[in-house]
Amino acid sequence: MTELESGVDLWDNIATQLNDIIKLDGELHIDDARIWDQYLHKWQNEEWMLLVQAAYKLYEQHPDLFKPFHKRALEDTILALSNSKGNTRILDTQRNKKIEWKMIMMLREVWNAAQGVYIANQPQKSNVVNIKPTPMYNKLFNNTDNNTGTEGI
Repeated sequence: MTELESGVDLWDNIATQLNDIIKLDGELHIDDARIWDQYLHKWQNEEWMLLVQAAYKLYEQHPDLFKPFHKRALEDTILALSNSKGNTRILDTQRNKKIEWKMIMMLREVWNAAQGVYIANQPQKSNVVNIKPTPMYNKLFNNTDNNTGTEGI
């Protein structure tokens, strides 16, 4: 499995889990232990870089899926990771927790947009519309060569 494929798998997993929480509870809360304990407190810089690489590749191919605040979340995550200075979990520090949270929110929202899925992060709007299950890797990354999409990161 390539790094890009690993990043897409991680992305699929977190987006699916966050969507499942919304379907169950109606919305995501920043203090939800399920999110922090399963993902945010565990992921190391390597996992975050896989996610960044996948998101950056998608941004290069489909910038229309990214709103300005999505792009900003990606840029802030790249900057934080580049300043890790030996800390293997730089995003799980007090200074970077907002960046970490915004990044996973961006990942869910962009994943859903790419899939043609609408699941609002609000109790009154959390109905699911237009779900088209498709293999994310083939749909988004049209990857016929060995390019990882990480050039310039």
